[in-house]
Amino acid sequence: MQYPVVITLIHHPKDTTSTRTAQAFVAHFDKIGMQRAGVQMRIPVRVRSEPLGADGSLAPIRALGANLNVVVMLYGVDIEEKPTHWLDLCRDAERSVAPLFGIVTTIDSGLGSLGCFDRGQTIAWWDWQGLDDEARATRLLIHVVNAIRRQLFKKQAGEREKIFLSHAKSDGKLAAERIVRHISDPANGLRLDTFYDARELETGEDWREGLEEAASKASMLAIVTDLYDSRPWCNQEILWAKEFRRPLLLVDLGCKRVERTFPYSGNMTVIRSPLADPAGIERALLELLTEALRCDLFAIQAGTVTGGAAEIFPRPPELADLAFLADQAGNAKTTIVYPDPPLPDVETQLLAKLANGRKILALSDYQ
Repeated sequence: MQYPVVITLIHHPKDTTSTRTAQAFVAHFDKIGMQRAGVQMRIPVRVRSEPLGADGSLAPIRALGANLNVVVMLYGVDIEEKPTHWLDLCRDAERSVAPLFGIVTTIDSGLGSLGCFDRGQTIAWWDWQGLDDEARATRLLIHVVNAIRRQLFKKQAGEREKIFLSHAKSDGKLAAERIVRHISDPANGLRLDTFYDARELETGEDWREGLEEAASKASMLAIVTDLYDSRPWCNQEILWAKEFRRPLLLVDLGCKRVERTFPYSGNMTVIRSPLADPAGIERALLELLTEALRCDLFAIQAGTVTGGAAEIFPRPPELADLAFLADQAGNAKTTIVYPDPPLPDVETQLLAKLANGRKILALSDYQ
């Protein structure tokens, strides 16, 4: 199987911080979401750490036909003291692997230039004050996931991912405001933007059109509180995210009682993460950005397989999706393709009643 993105992670085996971080990397990218029946998407991570030969050389980095080859270097004092084999590995990759995207993370302060991947902005792990290593690994993953998406779509400097914070003002406002402050704080360096509410629109701008426009281009983080499902505008924001097939994550803050759940708040990933502290906020942001990356990668894979002949859904289709398709009078595509594994019969039989003759197939079933 050809993967759109392949990651190579380089670290010194004697550096315990880097070793633990490498383990977190492999675990994170091995399962990036939409798991059903034990099947889900992954990004392969190849680790270069232990020497291959007696001379200390490491196994070379090779292109595997990916759209993007990412190399992440965890640069610490052990590598700085004896850099030869590490530099040879990276410089050989710079010469022979394309397209190549290198990311250098400086684990320790006071290190000199690595000597490769020098044109890219480095990530200063050591400068993240007040975070333990687990929280630092989460922040590093946020940076890497965001950078991969930027490279895939060749975003320009200053063109940052926007996080749409869907929330009920009555009991979700404080959590949303904490996220806005955390993302906006330059000390955290998250390089993201937020859309908080209609007050961010320009004076005189049609607020409904402005909200819809923002939802159509952002990744949506829905803060699910006791009152969230009862708020019509929260419901509308969820529907916009689904209509425009945007990345979408629900964060359950631990509801005590919900009188009626919104029927279309399902069919997506839901996590439970407290948003009262930086660690909880960044765990939720990492989940959302990873879901966005999963959507991107599936669109690339499915687009390659179908050649543009099918409707590509980032999630398994639901009845709302068929309603949105019914509004597209000129849409002549006769097949819907969604991520594996195939849906069970109980769902496909229901969808078929409203599919207007369209085939609904998991990507592996597409011919």
